[in-house]
Parts: sequence; C-alpha cells; structure tokens
Amino acid sequence: MIIGIDGGGTKTTCLVTDLCGSVRGRAVAGPSNSLKVGLEAAVDSLESAVAGALQSASIPPGRVKAVCAGLSGVTRNPDRGLFEQHLQQRFPAALLMLKSDALATLAGATAGRPGVIVISGTGSLALGINRRGERARCGGWGHLFGDEASGYDLVRKALSASLRALDGRGPATALSDLFCRRLKIENIGLAVAKLDGRNTSASRLASYFPLVLSAARQGDSVAQKLFQTAACQLADMARTVAHRLDLDGTRDPICGSGGVWKASEILRQKFRDALRQHYPDFSPSKPLHSPEYGAALIALGAVKGVPLFRMPEEEADFAQRRKDAKTRREGC
Repeated sequence: MIIGIDGGGTKTTCLVTDLCGSVRGRAVAGPSNSLKVGLEAAVDSLESAVAGALQSASIPPGRVKAVCAGLSGVTRNPDRGLFEQHLQQRFPAALLMLKSDALATLAGATAGRPGVIVISGTGSLALGINRRGERARCGGWGHLFGDEASGYDLVRKALSASLRALDGRGPATALSDLFCRRLKIENIGLAVAKLDGRNTSASRLASYFPLVLSAARQGDSVAQKLFQTAACQLADMARTVAHRLDLDGTRDPICGSGGVWKASEILRQKFRDALRQHYPDFSPSKPLHSPEYGAALIALGAVKGVPLFRMPEEEADFAQRRKDAKTRREGC
C-alpha cells in the first residue's frame, strides 16, 4: 500500500492507495504546518490523519511500502527532521519522502505533466514544471513577507479597510458590520484588541475569510476590489512561472487550488480575465486529482523506479532511498 499526505495551515488529509493507484482509505485532521501551529499540534494532526486513513483502509502499518508527505513550509522548516523521524518510526520499512505541499498539489493537478499550479488557501504561491523537468516557483514566502492573495492576506486587508472607514479615511464597507457580529464587538475599532495578540495566528485570521467573501457577494465595493487585487496578484505569479519555464498559458494547463480558490467564484473569474490579457483564449484548468493523491502518485513513481517529476538531481536520491527502505524491510 501507498500513503499520500497533504498537510497545510488549515487541515491535513491522508489517503491510502494500492499499487494500482486505487484509493482504499482516507482521513482528515487538523493543520500540520508547525511554523504556524507549533510542532506538537502539527505532529498530532499528522498522526491523527495517518491513523484514521489506515483504519479506514483496514490495513496495518506493516503493509505500507511508501509514504510521501507534502507538507506546507517543509522546505524552510527547522522541524523537517523531526517529521521525518516521526514518520520513519511509524513506518520503519517504508520508503519515505517529504515534499512541499505545492509539489504534491502540482503532481495531483497535472498527473506529472508540464503545467502550473496556483495555490490560494491560508497562504499562497505558484509552482510549475516544464518538459525538461525544470521547476520554478513564485511566492510562498509566508505571511510576514508574502502570501499575497491568500485567505490571511484578504482578511488582514479587509480589517485594515474597515479601520480606515472608521477613521474616515476610506469608504464605508459592509465588512465592518460582518466582523463586529462575528467577533461579538460593538465597533470595529475593538477588533484590534481582539485579534492583535500572540494567540492570533495566520491560520486563525484566515478562518475569517468567509466574511470577506460574503461581503463581495453582497456587492460591497471594498470587498470586490480586494478580490480584484488578489486575482491580479495570482495571475502575475502564474504568468511569471510560465514565462520562466517557457510554458504557454493557452496550451499548457494553469490550475488553481486551495480553500480560497475553491470557494471564490469571483476570484476565479477575475483571475481568468487577468490572464486573458496575455493569453486571449485562457481558461483555468481543473486539477485532475487532489493534492494528497498527487503525493501518492509521487510515492508510486518512486516505488516503481520512475519518478513522477524526473529531476536529474533527485535520481540518485530516489535510488538511495529505495535501497535504504529495502534494507529496513529485510531487517524487520
């Protein structure tokens, strides 16, 4: 059996497939980005998702041949080694790979073919791969320095716009009343005391995104302008990646993913309109598979000795990991 994991700032999804790629079990748990929720909470979410998927599939851990975990922020996460250690202890005889959640999302979206994925969820980024196996990314620098057009970014800007309206420096907006009702405060100025503290993580702020979407759907001009800006930012990220990889936005798929993307028809429409300025016939492609299935596809490719994304610098790494996994299985 194969395990594929998609772990982000909002939730962690794990699925079990057989060697033909048929899904046998699935489970969902809390966030597993330790940079945002802490290491203990992240590991708990990871373990809960894995245990739930195994139970759903009715298989013991010993039948797992390979695990690929696509985790948010893993490339810059100092806890990466601890995640690897935890999973290796859980599956001592399995081939183990830790990848970014963006790579798993791209693998699922295009099934390993050239293309670009644009992610807008708790955070945001764009990632692509071309026919030569070259990769390029744009964004994904975290909420302090980036995450443009993410749920976090839209909520932060919506609150700022509401406070400017309170000052008299900006237009009135329905966002103010929506936030007041949700936060149970009398005026939007009290939101600063309610949210400006150590307990307000990027994930918590992003959880208020439905309020911004509701205001835009009601025709609030301030909220709609926020979505217009976000769509242009995502389109710029996608076009930058496509250009760097010599991909054509009409011929090669550009897919969207993430909670904000999926929930926001207004964002998808404005994104399409923004890219049609460069690719007249452009329409966003629908992802072929989910991110967790993309992680499973990466694991399947490694088990079969045919990496899904054939990157020359990873060939030796795959071969060594397969050799180490075989040694551990013989030892068990």
